[in-house]
Amino acid sequence: TAYEILAWLEFRRVLFRSDLKNIAHRIKPSYTYVGLGNIHKLLAEIEDNSSKKTNLEAIPELINTVEIQSQAAFKALEAELVKLR
Repeated sequence: TAYEILAWLEFRRVLFRSDLKNIAHRIKPSYTYVGLGNIHKLLAEIEDNSSKKTNLEAIPELINTVEIQSQAAFKALEAELVKLR
């Protein structure tokens, strides 16, 4: 849902919380649903790294990439909604 996607922005605050993998897991399908499979893959990597406690140093950049790509996608979706009205 849109609420779950917007919750992504809170990732920066919860980077090393134990439920990071659960948050990434929970919002992945929302990105796939709206055709953003590339972001889904990034979230899967965050989930995997968090779960296995490996490559943790990569997580902040992954989160940043998801945030940037999400913002661009949201702007594009908004533009399409305007066209439909």
